[in-house]
Amino acid sequence: MSQPQPTFDLESHRLELWRSTCRHVAQEAFASAQRQLDELTRLERYWAYPGAATIARLQHYLSLPDISAFTLLCGNLIEALEQKHYRAREFVPFQSNLDLLDKPQRHLIGSHYADGEKKKTLKPYFEVLVVHPQAQEYARLYRDSLANFITFQDKALYDLVFVDNYHDAMIAILSNPIIQACVFLPEFNIQSKENGAYAEHFSPFLQGVPGNRADLTVALKKHIASVRPDLDHFFITNDYANEAQMNAFDRIIYLQSPSLFADIHHHILSAIEQRFGTPFFDALRAYAAKPKGAFHALPIS
Repeated sequence: MSQPQPTFDLESHRLELWRSTCRHVAQEAFASAQRQLDELTRLERYWAYPGAATIARLQHYLSLPDISAFTLLCGNLIEALEQKHYRAREFVPFQSNLDLLDKPQRHLIGSHYADGEKKKTLKPYFEVLVVHPQAQEYARLYRDSLANFITFQDKALYDLVFVDNYHDAMIAILSNPIIQACVFLPEFNIQSKENGAYAEHFSPFLQGVPGNRADLTVALKKHIASVRPDLDHFFITNDYANEAQMNAFDRIIYLQSPSLFADIHHHILSAIEQRFGTPFFDALRAYAAKPKGAFHALPIS
């Protein structure tokens, strides 16, 4: 049976909210801008880019208010989202999205290495969904720990999207086409306490969620695979995986492993390369210039 398609395009809604927020600030309609920026703060949980630091800086500029600084940063962000510049980027240690966006427009397309000698090499960028029962508390640990293993030699770059419940995981998968892999930890919640309004738009995809929390991890993996069969799936556990988990996931990773984050990093990039082979990187660069598909971040050959 074919899956229904979303009638609500959250990615397009997100982009229009950014445009509207920037217009309201330029027109000094600060109350309207604040309401929309608050909504964007909640909505951006489904994307790793541009990240919490960028949102916090925009909140700061609006609180002053500093119209010039806000419209520069927000305008650069809108251009990056519209033109999809962020989907192909170079590896620059310690450079954040905010570092790149909060400066004049000419710096958006590329940046320079500190020593000025290394040739700039754009790498495909993708995002990884992490479904964690304590997403807020562990997001910084996972992001910083995995960043330690990202090197210039990696053929692709990635960042993490964190959610703590089944519903938000499905909304992220359906709305964010550059998610290319999923990492699951057990004991996450069924639904969010915050984004009920978005869940209503995706209700056809949120039916039949198991009531038994013990069934959620495998059920969510299968649910995601039914709408995005192109993705890789990894399960992190403290215990031995049961037969259903062994059959469902591409890789089981043990939480107590001393090489936990090295293993996660290796498996994410290895799976991406194996899944797409040599054409993956050219395909992802080409995709960066195209509109998103209904569910797939890349065509499946």
